[in-house]
Amino acid sequence: MNNGIEKITGRILEDARQEAQGIIDDAQIKADEIKKNKAKEGHALKDRLLVKAREAADERKRRMISAATLELKQKELAVKQQMIDKSFAAVLDKISNMPQAEYEKLISELLLSYPLEGDEDIVSPANGGRVLNQQFINRLNEQLRAAGKKGELKLSSDSGEFKTGFIIKFKGMEINNSFESILRMVREEIEPEVAALLFSEE
Repeated sequence: MNNGIEKITGRILEDARQEAQGIIDDAQIKADEIKKNKAKEGHALKDRLLVKAREAADERKRRMISAATLELKQKELAVKQQMIDKSFAAVLDKISNMPQAEYEKLISELLLSYPLEGDEDIVSPANGGRVLNQQFINRLNEQLRAAGKKGELKLSSDSGEFKTGFIIKFKGMEINNSFESILRMVREEIEPEVAALLFSEE
């Protein structure tokens, strides 16, 4: 009787042990699968992060190159603009430093190109500019009289805030012929040609 109970008990215990081992083995297999899957996920995640990091680095590099290129172009344009400014300033400087006879000839030709009545006021630059004198006005009046005009141009008591050229005043109106003003007016039109001449070899 006792021997039978022991056999049954032994069998139950053996079955329980095997069942327990089976559960443990299944759990281990599942654990290994989970671990393997996590490792795969980890590698996949690492790969995705590396790709994103490379893409971010490439984008940053592209932006840095783009910003550097833009800055370089802006500096190049600024330098070119300075050169154009200097070219126009050099024109005014050349006029300012013309020999007196050459300068007066230029002023005469410009002034007499207008349909003058011959009794207008001529505004000269203030001191520090190329001031026109009465002798010069007298010579202009002689030329006007020779052309059948009144020949009564007067040097205005006013002076202009410019360095070269003149202003014609008549009947409450003014025509600004300072070379500074003339150059400002024509600059927009001729600046592309000046730029082409300056940078034609580029």
